[in-house]
Amino acid sequence: MRRRYCDHIDGLDGIAAQPAGEDFEELCWGLLQRRYAPKDLIRLPSTMGGDRGLEGFSTDRIAYQCYADQDSITLRQRTDKQKRKLTQDTGKLKTYSKELTKLFAGNQILLDFYFLMVPQFHAAELQFHAADRAQKVRGFGLPFISDRFAIRIVTPRDYPDEYRALVAGGYAELELTDPQVEAAAPQLFQSEKPELVTTLDRKIEVILTDTGGRETLRDIMVRYFLESEQLLLELEEWPHTRTAIEERQVLCERKLELENLLSSNPAANRVSELIASYQNDLLANVPGLRQVDAARLASGQVSEWLMRCPLRFREPA
Repeated sequence: MRRRYCDHIDGLDGIAAQPAGEDFEELCWGLLQRRYAPKDLIRLPSTMGGDRGLEGFSTDRIAYQCYADQDSITLRQRTDKQKRKLTQDTGKLKTYSKELTKLFAGNQILLDFYFLMVPQFHAAELQFHAADRAQKVRGFGLPFISDRFAIRIVTPRDYPDEYRALVAGGYAELELTDPQVEAAAPQLFQSEKPELVTTLDRKIEVILTDTGGRETLRDIMVRYFLESEQLLLELEEWPHTRTAIEERQVLCERKLELENLLSSNPAANRVSELIASYQNDLLANVPGLRQVDAARLASGQVSEWLMRCPLRFREPA
């Protein structure tokens, strides 16, 4: 007898599933730890009793769950497992609603999104299922779920900046090239930007009473500025990090407006304290930034403030 085939053949059966790789969960959290500052990311791994349908959440109102099956041969098998996983885990949001309500209320979080992080997915079918599950979750009436709650399916490739940093360094820390500033660069800068150097010299007269050290300090501050400019140029390849740094810069500049009027600290002390405090601020709020780079950026930023006038000193009485 001649063999008969079904009129419809599922195309997913003919697509091989990509290897999920080992430690997929750690890969995902390495990316997230690269994206968020420590204070903005809360992890609830199942090994610590956190199996409540999510493995963590961020302060921008996103819940995260990672899933990588290891034995799927075809994309059909993987898709079916991913759909089951999403159904089971979003159902746990209702099952454990009492505990989760306390958790999110304590962190003042109302979830807008649930991200299922997977190594590979078939967009249309799984996304349709995600939309259906999101509607059901909104219908649960849970106090920690917002009216705009939605589910998104994402892969590590949806985090290109973080993924490149993680692959390059093997951990969630950004490796920037050590800046190289030529010995003659401060003098060249003086000829190209005389107005900035003039402002810097005027500030240095207040900082240093010893006239013999003023020129040396000026060259050091210009060098700091040029080093930080090199780092910021390289950070254009990492826009999330660059944006985070710029946000901290704006916030610190706003504080300077008041400090310029109120601070009675000696100018030299104020410069040193400002470099240290800005460095600590960057380390606390810019994930993946190395301490040495935070120090360079802080020194360079304070040098720029001295040249461009956001940083001023009260005249001695």
